[in-house]
Amino acid sequence: MKNTTKKQSYILVLDWMVDKYHLKGNELLAYALIYGFSQDGDSEYKGSFSYLTRWLGADRATIIRVLKRLESKGLISKRQELVAGQMVNRYVAEVPEEVKGTVESKAETPENPAESHPPDQWQNATSRKTPLVAKRHGG
Repeated sequence: MKNTTKKQSYILVLDWMVDKYHLKGNELLAYALIYGFSQDGDSEYKGSFSYLTRWLGADRATIIRVLKRLESKGLISKRQELVAGQMVNRYVAEVPEEVKGTVESKAETPENPAESHPPDQWQNATSRKTPLVAKRHGG
C-alpha cells in the first residue's frame, strides 16, 4: 500500500464579494485568491503571475488587466518590493467595513457554520421537516 499525501488547495468565494462588490468571472476569482492570502490583515499575496494564470486559466496579459481593474476599483492594494535585485508586486485585498467586524470576530464563530447562518427557505420546498417514509410490506 502506497502512502501519499494529497495536496488540497481552494479559493473561497464569499457572498459579500458578489453582493457588495458585484464581482464575477476572473475579477471574482482573482480577488478571492488575494483575499485568501491577506484576510488576516497582516499578510499579503506574494505569489507570481504564473500562479494566478494557473488558478484563473487565463494568460499573463489578462491577469495584469484583471489586477489593474481591481486596483482601480479600490478592491486591492498593490505595493512593490525589491527582492534579489528584482521588483516584485505584493497585493492585499480591501475588505468592506461591515465585513471587517465579522472577519475579526472569527474566534466567536461556532464550530458548525450552519448554527450561525439561518436556513435558506428555498433549500427545502416544504416549510417543515420532511416526514420519514413508512416501510411497506407486501405487494
